[in-house]
Amino acid sequence: MLRLQIVEDGETKVLKEGSIKDIVEFLRQNKDLYEWILAETPDAEMPDLDKIETVNDLRVEINEKLNYSWWVMQVLENVQGVWLSPPSLELF
Repeated sequence: MLRLQIVEDGETKVLKEGSIKDIVEFLRQNKDLYEWILAETPDAEMPDLDKIETVNDLRVEINEKLNYSWWVMQVLENVQGVWLSPPSLELF
């Protein structure tokens, strides 16, 4: 199971829990949750929801593209009852 959440100024708000399909459909129906970014940064890269097939695809599209110092949308994965943050997606 996956969890989609927003962390804003240190406060966490859970938006949706479910499968990849559930999360992607929620994001399609609730674009206002992240498209406000375009008003402030018109050239910001938005998630490409059509190319998501795996948990890693979802993490790349959400955790990397919707990440600011004070606001971040995240996808976490429940592994044996524990919500795990994704490992860093940066290459060393």
